[in-house]
Amino acid sequence: MKQISVYKSEEGKKKIIDHYDMILKTHGAKFSGEYVDTEFGKTHILTAGKKNAEPIILIHGSCSNSTMWLGDMGVLSKNYRVIAVDIPGEPGKSAETRLSTENDDFAFWIKEVMKGLDIKKASIAGNSFGGWAALKFASRFPEMVSNLILIASSGILPPKMSFVIKSILYTMKGEKGIEPLNRMIFGNNNIPKEVIETSSLILKNFNPRVGSLPSFDEEQLEKLTMPVLYLGGEKDVTVDTKKSAEKMTRYVENAVSDIIMGCGHVIYNTATRINEFLAGEVG
Repeated sequence: MKQISVYKSEEGKKKIIDHYDMILKTHGAKFSGEYVDTEFGKTHILTAGKKNAEPIILIHGSCSNSTMWLGDMGVLSKNYRVIAVDIPGEPGKSAETRLSTENDDFAFWIKEVMKGLDIKKASIAGNSFGGWAALKFASRFPEMVSNLILIASSGILPPKMSFVIKSILYTMKGEKGIEPLNRMIFGNNNIPKEVIETSSLILKNFNPRVGSLPSFDEEQLEKLTMPVLYLGGEKDVTVDTKKSAEKMTRYVENAVSDIIMGCGHVIYNTATRINEFLAGEVG
């Protein structure tokens, strides 16, 4: 059976991939791109830093790809081996295969990526949907995670119903709904123009996942034995970040949280906070 593309058209797919390549060429950071074979298809990764340095794996959010991490990669790669992965089924360079969120597909996918890179244990940082994937992996294979960083992570609590309803309404408006949807998610954050342009291009040409992600229960969270940092924006419209932070610190022994005042769902330039956490300066 032929796989249904996650893109709205082949032309739209080409626009997104060409834009991805353009960002890489103009950014100037020292990184390399390669593919790792998994049972879910090829996974594209961007790497930076010395190969023998302590590894940190970065997982982007929904309707995004690894180029979102380029600003952070330059900072983190001074001390770490940085690996940014394109989630399969998202608008990056990995296979278009969509992994199930109802089982352990995401946990085994990350495990296979690490095996392909000969990494036995790593710090994991996930943004939004990527935070959900990081939580899935860390709760399933805690022995393989040195530190866990969750940035505006999904899955700790269900999303706000107001956000779900508005997202559906804006999506039904097609291209006319893109600007208000971006405005709702980005909020008043001082986000670079190129980030908003990339998001708009993706929303015009990509079919996003639909439906809410499963939330992690007390039993799953208590399996997180590693140090955990939760970063949330005070004005995040997608989820109650204060209650999410409270849930993490209640059930995860080594969890600390940082609610960033005035910030929405998109938390930009997180490398400094990640560096401080990994160095033991947060807690």
